[in-house]
Amino acid sequence: MGARVVLTRESDEDVTLDERTAIANHNNADIFVSVHLNASRSSMASGSETYFLNHQATDSEARAAATQENGVLPVEAAKGGDGSPDVQMILWELAQAEYLQDSSQLAESIQSELNGLYDIQDRGIKQAPFRVLIGARMPAVLVEVGFISNKEEEKKLNSDSFQNAIAGSLFRAISAFIRSYEKKVSPVTGGGGPG
Repeated sequence: MGARVVLTRESDEDVTLDERTAIANHNNADIFVSVHLNASRSSMASGSETYFLNHQATDSEARAAATQENGVLPVEAAKGGDGSPDVQMILWELAQAEYLQDSSQLAESIQSELNGLYDIQDRGIKQAPFRVLIGARMPAVLVEVGFISNKEEEKKLNSDSFQNAIAGSLFRAISAFIRSYEKKVSPVTGGGGPG
């Protein structure tokens, strides 16, 4: 792709949610993709889903996922002690609003590619107040590639071939998004044909 990739970590170390976003901002990233493994109390839950930021979760499952990931109830996190909306959350949401459409398109591209993988349930594209997405100054998504709480899916997620398939899907989705994004921000000028 000719892109420079910056990983938030290359080993099994803990990097806080805020640090991950800060790394993307510090490196002036064009996009931010946070890749996660999902878990559920139901051992039957399976599939992939892609999120982009909104302080109002799409549904109760999206709200629960954000709650678990954030470590606090998003609705409460977005409120001050007197129950009024927290100014910080509103400011970050306004900053991210500039990238809302692009984040939505990136989520669509990624989810579409993941849906093409063999035997992966499509859990769709959702919005939720994930802390890792708050403060990103670029199109940003969180991708749940599968459930480690599902024995069958955990087995697939542990295989090199499935990990490579997921990586390939993410690569294709990001490449397609970048091509589309570059066309939008750098329209062809002049009277000549394609070239």
